[in-house]
Amino acid sequence: MPNVLVVEDASQCRELLHHVLVNVMSGFAVEMASCRDEALAAMARRRVDALLLDLSIPTCPGGTDLDERHADQVYECLRELHPHACVLVVTNEDRGSAVIRWWNDKGVDGYVIKGNETEDLPALLEEKLGHWVCRSPAACELREALAGPDCAEGLVLLEGPSGSGRETLARLLHRCSPGARRPFVRLDVL
Repeated sequence: MPNVLVVEDASQCRELLHHVLVNVMSGFAVEMASCRDEALAAMARRRVDALLLDLSIPTCPGGTDLDERHADQVYECLRELHPHACVLVVTNEDRGSAVIRWWNDKGVDGYVIKGNETEDLPALLEEKLGHWVCRSPAACELREALAGPDCAEGLVLLEGPSGSGRETLARLLHRCSPGARRPFVRLDVL
């Protein structure tokens, strides 16, 4: 099960992101942080597969010292501790703004625009993490079986038409395999 850390100082936005991850998408272990210090402690405690990072956060709970430098410190720590984690910036900024261009240069994986969380987040995490968003009980059952203890090492050939979810399924298999710490390599065979 992918571990997602949400770093957002606004409680309503934090709760909405939690709701989307736990109730709409399901299958995530979610930890919430309202500030830089909580985020740094959470990253030290457990593996982080995805970080949802507000750009303007305080240093400590209830703090009023909102600053992008604090988000940058969280980002740098994540890259040091969990270099393969997916980073999605949560922002009110327009995608063409100077702030977004600066974060693009740092190598973030995508953006969730506040107000569009329920539309943006599922598709982004499905694409970036290969996390299968269950849209039926059978799909959820398959996802849980693949993430269970019986998932073993071996060679797998996935066949199906374009858009059927082969790559998402391959990423799930990779994540539960003994080689999960190594990068996922996509290979198309024609």
